[in-house]
Amino acid sequence: MQKPLEIDDNREKCTRAGFICKRRIFYFLVEIFIENYKELFSLSSFCFYDFLRVFSLTIRD
Repeated sequence: MQKPLEIDDNREKCTRAGFICKRRIFYFLVEIFIENYKELFSLSSFCFYDFLRVFSLTIRD
């Protein structure tokens, strides 16, 4: 009975690690997109740009 529990624990750890990795990749891509296209944003969008940049840096862990 012990072995199935260990397998389930490992699967949960792998799933969580995969989720964290995907989340980091997503925010990295968002940051690259903003860096490349921020010239197209209007001046009123720079507040949003700053917010999104700080948000992505804090989520990264």
